[in-house]
Amino acid sequence: MVQDAYCKVDPDGTGPLGAFNVLCNMTASDAAKTVINHDKERKKHQVTLDATERASHYFQRISYVTNIASIRALIQRSANCRQFISYECYNSKLLNSPIGPENVQWFSSTAVPQNYWGGAPVGSGKCACGVTKTCVDPSKYCNCDADSNDRWREDFGYLTDKSSLPVNMLQFSSDAQDSFFTLGPLECFGSSGQTSGPVRNANFISSACRLVNPPPTVDAAATQSKRCLHRHSEAT
Repeated sequence: MVQDAYCKVDPDGTGPLGAFNVLCNMTASDAAKTVINHDKERKKHQVTLDATERASHYFQRISYVTNIASIRALIQRSANCRQFISYECYNSKLLNSPIGPENVQWFSSTAVPQNYWGGAPVGSGKCACGVTKTCVDPSKYCNCDADSNDRWREDFGYLTDKSSLPVNMLQFSSDAQDSFFTLGPLECFGSSGQTSGPVRNANFISSACRLVNPPPTVDAAATQSKRCLHRHSEAT
């Protein structure tokens, strides 16, 4: 396979979990990857849009193309996985660092709330800028935790802990009503126990997938071409 294609994968083989569709991205600049989509993938998604409101919080539940158990099986077979997450805040804090409590949390695949953001280590209570010490306010661990003064700020990065992915749900405090989030698809690379080079990725994805809409064979394409020529000659 040398082109991108939607394929069916069945990570547990003959096990109880069924096959499901993924995007096999074979032309990515970094490495071939398996992409699992969900229902909140628009570039910016308003916190309050389609949200469930309860106890002064907004909840955004994430629905994937298949069940979490099947996705977890794929993650376990992969060398590494990641998911992009971003919060664009307006007069709203994110982790409320450095003392908390968090105003925004994402929940793991097993519905456990997490206290860190994309680009930061597990359990760190930080965003990416807190790790690199580049936050707008040096005393905070996230850009959104600085006093906003009616300014837009953003914190973003990749979540990479395989044991927590994919993101199951997002929770926002009520003051996030004017803010936006972005949650990318789950992306997985390579096969567990192997390095994640492009060749190994291609072998893994090709063996795990079968094309949903396979291209026509040479004979079929030739037949179709003859039919088109015949119809053209009749028309003239």
